[in-house]
Amino acid sequence: KKLRFFDSLKLVLATVACIFAFTPAHAATLPAGYTELEYIHFVNGVGNIKTGIIPTSSIEIELKASFESGYSAGLAYNTGLSTSSIKGVYWQGSTALAMNGRGASYAVANGSIQTVIQNRNNVIVNGRQYNYNGAVDDFVGINELFIGGINSNKFSGNIYSFIVRFNGVMERNFVPARRDSDGVLGMYDLADANPATAFYTNQGSGSFTAGPDVIPQIKIATTRYNEEQFEPVQNRLSDAVNAVEYVVSNTMSQAQAIDTIATTKQTRPDEGCTAKYCLLVEDEDGTPHWYPIAGANGVAHNLPAGYTELQYIESDGASWIDTGIAPTATTLQIDYKMQILQKAYVSLFGAVAGTTPRNGFRIYYQPSDNTNSLICQAGAATVNQAFTWNDVLEGSVVVKQGTSIVSTINGNTINQATGANLTQSATILVGTSYVGSGVSGLTPMKIWSFKITKNGAVVFNGVPAKNANDEIGMYDLADPNPATAFHTNAGTGTFTAGPNM
Repeated sequence: KKLRFFDSLKLVLATVACIFAFTPAHAATLPAGYTELEYIHFVNGVGNIKTGIIPTSSIEIELKASFESGYSAGLAYNTGLSTSSIKGVYWQGSTALAMNGRGASYAVANGSIQTVIQNRNNVIVNGRQYNYNGAVDDFVGINELFIGGINSNKFSGNIYSFIVRFNGVMERNFVPARRDSDGVLGMYDLADANPATAFYTNQGSGSFTAGPDVIPQIKIATTRYNEEQFEPVQNRLSDAVNAVEYVVSNTMSQAQAIDTIATTKQTRPDEGCTAKYCLLVEDEDGTPHWYPIAGANGVAHNLPAGYTELQYIESDGASWIDTGIAPTATTLQIDYKMQILQKAYVSLFGAVAGTTPRNGFRIYYQPSDNTNSLICQAGAATVNQAFTWNDVLEGSVVVKQGTSIVSTINGNTINQATGANLTQSATILVGTSYVGSGVSGLTPMKIWSFKITKNGAVVFNGVPAKNANDEIGMYDLADPNPATAFHTNAGTGTFTAGPNM
């Protein structure tokens, strides 16, 4: 008798010995109530994390960070108040230095991500060791070690991780995190077993900005059936979709990742499946393949009856979405996932005034610039950010009224510290921009997601969708009213639906 995949999987799930749960290396296991972030963003030293560590000569520090322009301290502790007393990793112009200037200098591009390991003998940057140019100087300070700047030398950039060891023993293992109950940002110490003391919040005068949530990738591996005649792969994939739903609903409450649900001989190749949920299935000849489950964005959101979430929508170059949200805010954040399909003048999204300086906000590309750079514009402030054609652009833009733009695309961050002005009554369009009196920069593109956060509150969270009449648009998860939440094409062209989630 054949053993169907879903039935066999439930049987295996019930057998504890056959289930191995683990957390992928890029995702931490935080307790309930906390969400891991890719990074937290510091701006000009207005925030800092006090670690509670008093340095000694046996300390070693390992951090992953991106540094922005200006003179900044990436981490520091001091024995006095002068710059010469700084001990730590700090950034100056295009050179990062280590410990009172005794570390060998090395060129670092603004916004590039650096992994730095530092102790009393040397500093290792992205795997390359630099010995100190001067005498060994013990890491001994009268004040505690902290993250985020010192005295007038303020840190601007992203912190991805921060580890402290003494004589090789880990004392702190910080990952960026958000406390879900109140949205407070900080660093969670994985080395502390007590949740009551493990979360370190901002002790500075300003606030942090959150990077994207870290979502663990779930891979479920299974071998071929123990049966004489194999079923077609597509039949097994149908069972696999049900199986993944079962696994998620029955075993994911603790955010555990089920990596192996095996019956017989197991193979573990990875063909680059980047979906949130992937399944390993062997062909009849034993050839293994990873298959994405529930689409490239992971498990579909729970849309109201009559709506189907799509992986993406594709504009023909004359279609766009009107979010109904004006850019005006004290702090505006836009998170997006989009792809430009034609090399031409294009506005990805935005709404700006028709005269210079163009108050409001937009991101656009101008071929006459002869550079592959997206231009982030808000008032007199502009940020030019290089990108690669055909790339899917996963970006996050934070604009602070009157001060700064910080833009991240596919992990690369740059900023502009002056002149941003969000004052604009027109609403933000997706797939083009409102400029002065009409739309500007229509070009074919794909849209996976688009979210607007104003002053810390999500006001638009659009996911591609279609309704029961096959009208295509974006469903706003932030709108509790189904009658107004579905935003259809506001242009003259058409959207094409991507695959169902």
